[in-house]
Amino acid sequence: MGIAIGIAPHTGWAWLVRVRGESAAAVVESRARIVVCHVLDGQLFHLAAEHRGDPAEFLAGRRQVAVAQARLALEPHLGGVGAAVVLGKRVALDPLERILAAHPLIHGAEGELWRAIFAEACLERGVAATRSVAEEVRGALMKLHGSGDVAEFLAAGRRQVGPPWSREPQEAALAAWFALRASPQRSRWTALPTATPSR
Repeated sequence: MGIAIGIAPHTGWAWLVRVRGESAAAVVESRARIVVCHVLDGQLFHLAAEHRGDPAEFLAGRRQVAVAQARLALEPHLGGVGAAVVLGKRVALDPLERILAAHPLIHGAEGELWRAIFAEACLERGVAATRSVAEEVRGALMKLHGSGDVAEFLAAGRRQVGPPWSREPQEAALAAWFALRASPQRSRWTALPTATPSR
């Protein structure tokens, strides 16, 4: 019997759901809203754009702090956990100068940054971390177990943890269920750079 977690990240916080059992018979154990920092403090690309010094150096330093804070926030939920799935599309970032010059790129970079931060924090605590998107996870579970079992798993999860049991906690639960299939002995996630400096 294993334990896995699914994480649905936001800037500075995330939904986290723990699932235990085996791939064929898993149950939701708990749901938590974990807070790493205030949302405004977590907008690292926004802050870098306003920084008067070297934005790349500033961003690297603040990112390191954010990973350490994420480790602390995750720690109470990692007992016995062997694998994790961090949800959200994985994207390569534009050069930092280009990101900081375009507000839509800043928002996209913030999302990728925090998905990477949570995955890296899991790795540093010895938890194998995989990145995936919710639609792919749900589709894979449907093929493995069928729509009826997936629906019953989510319904049982709601009975176990109560509200809120909205889309993102449900997606995190499915991600954790899928993560039970991952080996706790190795990671299948590789860190992406925060941003590439302009040349």
